[in-house]
Amino acid sequence: MRSRAVQFVVLLLILISIAVPGIFGWNFFVKTLYVFNLFIIVFAVAL
Repeated sequence: MRSRAVQFVVLLLILISIAVPGIFGWNFFVKTLYVFNLFIIVFAVAL
């Protein structure tokens, strides 16, 4: 069950990382959000 939850969160973060820059452009907030999401994805994959 934990693995399914991690997969869901990673997929959601990837989709957010793709969609948000397309909607708002590459301002500082979007860059920060993008980097934060990438750190979470790398951490989740490393588990």
